[in-house]
Amino acid sequence: MKEPTQLWQLGAAAAGRGLRAGEFSATELLEGVLQRVDELNPQLNAIVEDRRDEGRARAAELDQRSAAGDWQGPLHGLPVTIKINVDLAGSATSNGLPALAEAIALEDSPIVANLRSGGAVIFGRNNAPVDAGLYR
Repeated sequence: MKEPTQLWQLGAAAAGRGLRAGEFSATELLEGVLQRVDELNPQLNAIVEDRRDEGRARAAELDQRSAAGDWQGPLHGLPVTIKINVDLAGSATSNGLPALAEAIALEDSPIVANLRSGGAVIFGRNNAPVDAGLYR
């Protein structure tokens, strides 16, 4: 198996090990992932809500914590996206349907709350393609 050469190529376990070993920071990992998203997302439309500013702030916060030896949890510094059919406080849970574009979640779902408490860095919302024929 070929060794990863870019941070975005690392799996979660390898990225977590690299973060804990100080080989790179949460900010560097996130920026590597965002660069790849910028390259591919125009063709894929996988990420439909950009939350990179929130992600960058969170990564910087986690970098400060790790520099002080304070690790938030097993997902500390790992970049993730949240599907648009899962409640994320302050964002629409549209399920890919224009009619639900104003369905703003008041709080995080338990899944998102667990990701946050585990140290994950949320940087976007990913698509939930819908076959319009199912809703006729």
